[in-house]
Amino acid sequence: MAVRSGLTRPRATVKALFLLAALAALLLYGILPAVVVIGYSAGIGWLPALAQYVQYLYVPGLWLVLILLVDVTTAYLISLTLLTLVTPYLFQGLIYLLNQLSRLGYDRKISAARLHAADFPDLQVVGITGSYGKTSTKEFLSTLLASQYPVAKTPANNNTAIGLANAVLGSLKPDTKYFVGEYGAYRDGEIRAMTEILRPRIAIVTAINEQHIELFGSLEKTIEAKYELIAALPPDGVAVFNGDNPHCQAMAKRFDGHKLFYSAKGKMQITGTKTAVMAMNIRENADSLSFDLIDSREGLSDDHKVAVVLKLLGRHHVDNFLAAASAALHLGMTLPQIAAAAGAIRPLPGTMYPRQGKDEIRIIDDSYSVNPDGFLAALNYLEQVPGRKILITKGMQELGSAAVDAHRRVGEKAGKVADFILLMDRSYEDAWREGIGHNETHAQTTVYTQASDAIEYLRKILRAGDTVLLEGRLPPTVLDFLTDGVDDCADCN
Repeated sequence: MAVRSGLTRPRATVKALFLLAALAALLLYGILPAVVVIGYSAGIGWLPALAQYVQYLYVPGLWLVLILLVDVTTAYLISLTLLTLVTPYLFQGLIYLLNQLSRLGYDRKISAARLHAADFPDLQVVGITGSYGKTSTKEFLSTLLASQYPVAKTPANNNTAIGLANAVLGSLKPDTKYFVGEYGAYRDGEIRAMTEILRPRIAIVTAINEQHIELFGSLEKTIEAKYELIAALPPDGVAVFNGDNPHCQAMAKRFDGHKLFYSAKGKMQITGTKTAVMAMNIRENADSLSFDLIDSREGLSDDHKVAVVLKLLGRHHVDNFLAAASAALHLGMTLPQIAAAAGAIRPLPGTMYPRQGKDEIRIIDDSYSVNPDGFLAALNYLEQVPGRKILITKGMQELGSAAVDAHRRVGEKAGKVADFILLMDRSYEDAWREGIGHNETHAQTTVYTQASDAIEYLRKILRAGDTVLLEGRLPPTVLDFLTDGVDDCADCN
């Protein structure tokens, strides 16, 4: 047995020390690193201090074991050497183990959802995809169908495989007749994987544009990813396309099955196919949209037309409603039923959502997801609003190579509409200013990247009667300043 200072350790003492060393090793090399890794992934703020603590304890902990076998100096040197060699592999191993455990839980949830979905062979599934408009279309269609039938849906803006699996497991009931799901993608193959959980019988493509080019690499790859939903349709499935979007038209040409087109621009035929649903006489009011909904499959007479009023802001919502109405008509709803159910539709938070601000300021919150077409539609609405107009934005994300041109185009429109433009991100500032400068504009453009500076600027310029348009996800403190405790109001005029 190893000795130190000429004294022989009693056998019981040595065993106790070995046990203590083993427990210390377990704590240092097993439990604490795992806590550090999990905590870092969860974003827990006090973990850096614990990580430092673990680092400092590695050396004495390992030294405690070695000192029983060799002298103090050698033990310390060996512990330092082993620490340097072993620590990275320990953390890599822990990370790998945690990833595998997470993947195992993910796979089990997906498998459970598939099995549960198989218990509903008669379930009518509507899948919705596109670059934008997915969530609004899903909510509109769910509201229409729910006025007549038991309906389940993916909640909020959940559009991933695990979100779909959770919805299948949590919302499908024995009497559920329809399921409306949002199918999103951040890379190719993701929508295909979702259709293996719940295969749609109706697929809606809302629109395709530059949104997400940064993720997919090109517009062509974006289209391919979205087409996975169409490719998953059964032989008797139906594809619903936005007939006013050229990329949707191109997708439709590839599909040989039953397809429906809708149009808010009065197009009677699209790629040789008669338009199924149209909106005509569209009127954009201060607090609503009104138009004639036409089932053009049966002609354009008054018998196939109904007046619809939506308590929504922004003409682009007509496109999303037509997508929902096309599916609802195909599933058996009548025009009067659709018009009546449309009265229950309300704006979603962050999507042209009206709010009453402090000091008689009106806020239009369009901060959820910003893309070029939606941004321009919001500016078109703002253009007809009386009084001074203030745009606050961080710009558009995930546009890749299309970003400069998109910001220039939106900037040109913003310069014509807004009195004040507050940019809270310097990305593409030159493109913004170039677009704004194309006009003989009176817009005052300012850049403040810090919320506190932006708030001070707004404090100076805001006055009663102003309308503030929020585009893109902004610091919560800015919205808090604008509302200042005023109750949220989705029906504010």
